[in-house]
Amino acid sequence: MTSPTHVFFDLGDTLLDLRGLVPAMEMLVGSRFPKLRSHARKIAVDWVNKTVQFIQEASGQTFRPGTEISAGALCATLNRGGSKVGFRTALDLVRRAWGSYVNRAKFYDDVTPDLLTILHRQMNVIGIVTDSDASIMEPLIERLKIRNFFDLVVTSESVRAYKPDRRIFLAALRESGGTAEASVFVSDSIVDLRGAADVGMGTVWLRRRLEPEDAGQFYPGRAIANLADLPHVLGKQP
Repeated sequence: MTSPTHVFFDLGDTLLDLRGLVPAMEMLVGSRFPKLRSHARKIAVDWVNKTVQFIQEASGQTFRPGTEISAGALCATLNRGGSKVGFRTALDLVRRAWGSYVNRAKFYDDVTPDLLTILHRQMNVIGIVTDSDASIMEPLIERLKIRNFFDLVVTSESVRAYKPDRRIFLAALRESGGTAEASVFVSDSIVDLRGAADVGMGTVWLRRRLEPEDAGQFYPGRAIANLADLPHVLGKQP
């Protein structure tokens, strides 16, 4: 890998620890549907997983906001268990779950100010490319002081496309003034990394979790288990 000048990160489950979404939705489901209280945690976990699935399936389709896709995932999760719920109710629960989560949102432990400072000083640009709505990103940016360390944030809503659609990566390159050959995308998702590779970007797989078998045959050029190793992998040692 040649020494890059631009590095972009996925947000959820790469930089941002999303595990707090599960207890937030668990509490809401248990409160809204008392008969489901004993199953509320499983419902919340299934909702998160199905949201990821639905967003990946939405790539290349007519754009819908992520909160609406997530509400559809919650409807599907509850309906599969025999509990009928309307879309508006599901959308309200999704918005409330995110609102509760944002108040406790945090980066993973290896996303440290020291690491981000090193990258910010040694790269021309570091940015975020995320499948998020502005309504979610704005409070997260404020709470986590994202602008202190990242030069730009590209959301799916602004581009009207979800990863791995090439349009969102091309938008990041265009907004940053970078080239694909001198840019790297870092993510925990092989599916998303495939999209970055398709436009010619380098990739680094952050192995926060096991990938499903249907991720295909694509394998990123480099893999790390901790973001502290990223400067070395990029050839940008402190």
